[in-house]
Amino acid sequence: MTWFVLYRTTWGLGLRRRGLPAAADTAGINVALRRWQAVMVTGALAGLAGATLSIVRLGLFQENMSAGRGFLALAAVIFGRWKPLGIVGACFVLGGADALQLRLQAEPHVPAEVWLFIGLLGLARQRGR
Repeated sequence: MTWFVLYRTTWGLGLRRRGLPAAADTAGINVALRRWQAVMVTGALAGLAGATLSIVRLGLFQENMSAGRGFLALAAVIFGRWKPLGIVGACFVLGGADALQLRLQAEPHVPAEVWLFIGLLGLARQRGR
């Protein structure tokens, strides 16, 4: 739905044009109003996401219930190259990796050495930078 709104409606075209305020102003778009609209829409969507997480998924509110998923969302946006369909693909990859790590932690048949090796790979990669 986001892709459709951004790429197939005049409002979305004006919103994407907002990145070049002079061009948008020349086209007759009120840049300040369009920015406020974008902030209000994204705030409403973020509120719906938070309500969905706390009410639908868990049924209660707890501290740190998002567990850093906001950073995963930011990584998905960057990984998806700021394109809606690319972001969906990145979300599937990152969400799958998150689910896999939770699943593998619960498996009793995975030897502890596997997790030690993966941790050492991550440590070696950080020191190599």
